[in-house]
Amino acid sequence: MRRNKPKFNYSIVLTIILLTVIVINSNLNAEEHESESLFSNQNQGGIRLGVWSNRGGTPPELSPDSSIESKINDENIYFEAFYGYRFTPVFLIEGALGLVNRGSVSFVENGEENVGNLSIYTMLIKAKLYPLGSSNVRIQPYLLGGGGYYYGRRSVQFTTNYNIEYVKYGEQTADDFSYCFGGGIDYPLSSVIGLDFEVKYLSIGFSKSLLGIQNYDALAFSIGVKYLYQSK
Repeated sequence: MRRNKPKFNYSIVLTIILLTVIVINSNLNAEEHESESLFSNQNQGGIRLGVWSNRGGTPPELSPDSSIESKINDENIYFEAFYGYRFTPVFLIEGALGLVNRGSVSFVENGEENVGNLSIYTMLIKAKLYPLGSSNVRIQPYLLGGGGYYYGRRSVQFTTNYNIEYVKYGEQTADDFSYCFGGGIDYPLSSVIGLDFEVKYLSIGFSKSLLGIQNYDALAFSIGVKYLYQSK
């Protein structure tokens, strides 16, 4: 007598798979809601990398007396490290240190040839307002405003002067206290890691000329990664 093979019950397998998907999805949604609600009460610290776009003057490639030759770019890589302290779900204060290398500078001083860079350093305090900070939404837009200290420096890396007696040989500097404003979007990936996209305008008018100009205004576009934590 031929025995019939038992039929495989696909409905049971499909039911198990469906239940598994539902459980996994509910856990992911719970984690998302947890990270969203936590974000509005968390401090943050991280780094940003982006583009510095010149909105001020452009130093001449060659000075009138031909003693200074510069290759200053209008777009450069901008780096920033920051720390933000959350006061309320809608209000955060951030301190940030930034750096951009605008390009190379060659000049002759006292008959010696020198090659260096033009760098701009930013030290900013920014207030950030989150209009949706009180709601548990994942994407958090914000507005920022503040200001701080801007420091420009022409440095020397190579020189034909072999009798240098001090570190700041050939250095030229200028500084300014001014404002910045802009906005961005925060996107928490989890309860401890987040991303942001930020755009800000930097008003930089040095008190004295640096490579022949004083206006070094810029627009900075950056993408950041941050560590999120809640103070005890």
